[in-house]
Amino acid sequence: MSHISSLADLAKTIEYLESEHLVKRQEMQEEVALLFESIKPANLIKNSITDIITTPGMMDVILGTASGLVSGHISKKLFVGASSNQIRRAAGSILEVAVTAFIVRHTDKIRPLGKYLFSHLFPRDKKE
Repeated sequence: MSHISSLADLAKTIEYLESEHLVKRQEMQEEVALLFESIKPANLIKNSITDIITTPGMMDVILGTASGLVSGHISKKLFVGASSNQIRRAAGSILEVAVTAFIVRHTDKIRPLGKYLFSHLFPRDKKE
């Protein structure tokens, strides 16, 4: 800013500073509105899911873990059935954990077998 030497210069300077203040205040209000929008729980969840999905290899990890959990649960249900025997139920829980851990650790080796079985159990009809 230059040196103010008259009342007219002072009035211009005040007007300029007030307009600059107004612009900065509007910019700050817009930034605060964006901040509030970004920290809404729905947006936090949506952004987290987007980050997980777009991370390379993350879907393989999620699918491997999910298939391990499902396989463990199914193996327990098959082993225990409707039994009320406490020892059999405890053994079923141990089996569930063991199957889940095995499948999660060896997903890359089990996946080709699963694809093979799936393709033979549910063959696609070839239209010629």
